Amino acid sequence: MKEDSLLMDLTSLKVEPMRAMLESSVSEVIGLHPLFGPGQPSLAGQNIALCPGRGKNWLPRVRKLLEEKEARIVETTPERHDEIMATVQGINHLDTIILGLFLQEVGLDPAILERFSTPILRTKMEIIQKVFSHPALYAEIIALNPYLRRMTDLYQRTFAEMKIVTEKGNAEDLRRLIEQRKTGRWALASPAGGPFSVRGTPLAKP
Repeated sequence: MKEDSLLMDLTSLKVEPMRAMLESSVSEVIGLHPLFGPGQPSLAGQNIALCPGRGKNWLPRVRKLLEEKEARIVETTPERHDEIMATVQGINHLDTIILGLFLQEVGLDPAILERFSTPILRTKMEIIQKVFSHPALYAEIIALNPYLRRMTDLYQRTFAEMKIVTEKGNAEDLRRLIEQRKTGRWALASPAGGPFSVRGTPLAKP
């Protein structure tokens, strides 16, 4: 590819794909991650992660195109992107897989489970079906993220803490634990609309 051309990926991970693009070409490089599936009718209101790699000619053109389509752009580094994706996709999808495997182990007839299901469970069942329908895709998103191990360790510690509280059968202790979490970072409003930059230093090395 020529130096004034653009090489851009649309993958769910960024560190390794962007390294490969930079090493295998002399062209300008941009990493793009649309944070939604193909079922969305337009880019309007959809989050898109943008990782500048090399060159300055194509970057403003790509950014302008996305802004004209009213996409919500978050500009970041490949490292920071993958670290955040370890939670947004890695732990999120892993949690879905664990719930799906758990429901299989419980052994309830699916028809009976459906008759007793709540709207929330039915929503989760739809997500489980989606993930289990594309095992290779979700396996790579989870297993190939270099920052996932730290997040799975934290997930395991959090589950262990919850297990101890629930096994005591004390609803007040569980309520207190939920309240402590509710008044922490989740009480902060999330930024909405317009370009948004998330760079900073990764929390942990992969």
